[in-house]
Amino acid sequence: MECSQIIQSNDTFDFIVANDEIEQPIREPLCIQPINERYSVWYYDKTTLPPLSVERYSYSAIPKLFYLMDSTSLEESGIIALQNQPALSLKGQGILIGIVDTGIDYTNNLFKNSDGTTRIVSIWDQTAEMPQISEMPKIEQNTDDTSSVPNRVEISNNTIGIFQYGVVYDRTQINEALQTENPRELVPVTDENGHGTFLASVAGGSADLSNDFVGAAPLSELVVVKLKEAKQNLRDFFYAPSNVPIYQENDIMTGIAYLEYIAEREDKPLVILIGLGSNQGSGIGTSPLSSYINTIGTYRERAIVVAAGNEANARHHFFGIAKSVLTPVTVEINVEEDSVGFCMELWAYSPELVRVVVQSPTGQQTQGGFPILQDTQTTNFVFEDTTLTIDYRTAGRQSGDLLIFFRFTNVIRGIWTVYVYPENAITGEFHMWLQGGDQGLIQAEDKGTVQA
Repeated sequence: MECSQIIQSNDTFDFIVANDEIEQPIREPLCIQPINERYSVWYYDKTTLPPLSVERYSYSAIPKLFYLMDSTSLEESGIIALQNQPALSLKGQGILIGIVDTGIDYTNNLFKNSDGTTRIVSIWDQTAEMPQISEMPKIEQNTDDTSSVPNRVEISNNTIGIFQYGVVYDRTQINEALQTENPRELVPVTDENGHGTFLASVAGGSADLSNDFVGAAPLSELVVVKLKEAKQNLRDFFYAPSNVPIYQENDIMTGIAYLEYIAEREDKPLVILIGLGSNQGSGIGTSPLSSYINTIGTYRERAIVVAAGNEANARHHFFGIAKSVLTPVTVEINVEEDSVGFCMELWAYSPELVRVVVQSPTGQQTQGGFPILQDTQTTNFVFEDTTLTIDYRTAGRQSGDLLIFFRFTNVIRGIWTVYVYPENAITGEFHMWLQGGDQGLIQAEDKGTVQA
């Protein structure tokens, strides 16, 4: 099986590996997809490994899941007023806008110049099956030894070496397709969802006077990555809903690496637009994706734009202060319907240390002993027939923050209560997150402490 098939297969596990922290790999992977000098993705046949768990594998190595985010209108953002300042003329001349999302409708007039040619520099469709090497046009050939490798790009400090899955279409191919009666016969890229096309039009759509519309940077050029959706094994592990588009952290990182490569090749400033969000991770920039984005943001002529706000009223986040072992912080999870399961995370930043006790709707509780870091506690609630796994882990490459990862399986409706006790309290502060989606509401005794 070729690497492109391995990467796209639902029968493989994906792990994000920090290249400078490799000690004893599980075993030689089937395939390695480099991202940059710091990160790679390793792919394994899932039938040869134990099931996914935070206990068996590093939390940061398991790709997190990201959902599509909404966006607001240009009028509300005040962009149009800024565009029309005659002394500024801020319409994106000479700028690349990179979008990592659901794809783009490249035939839309909003992405064309006045002469009908495309304003899109290239599209990487991660969902497409890579053609045979003999059929695949080369982006770049560095040496004779690699001239037959599809999607070969330069290796530098900022960009990856080989894009080993999906298909890349460049400006020339897109323009050729636009001149035909059926463009998608030549460039079969679509945006079934429409989210990526919407973001691209808001960020960089050409002026459409008949509809009184213009994008934020109508003279910019676009680079687009169409993400492949998350694998079923990750959806199952995190109990993610099956009826919504969800994307993997490692595919987003690889997509950003592609945008960075194009910006280097074109020698132009790059604005990266990410219309995706997740409740997973510490929230302070220690995840592989956050770390990678932070690195890109330090480069000259780079800017990162990330959507936010979808969770404002969802009540999936709780902030608490645990100061006394006699009065634990009480957090309630209202499960409104029976569920196959859900995951939840508690983060306390080093050197804070807390322990938790979980109580079921019928009153059964987990053990409440002193937490042992890098330990796993499994409880079977008899009356609910629910299994709860609680993992105590240190996370973060340098910070060593406390992560308590909850995984509820076969959950009945009702109020599940989490009691949070301090063990090493400096400020006593901690955060709890449910993953995105309508899987429950985090509530608390003191409703004023609920934050989102």
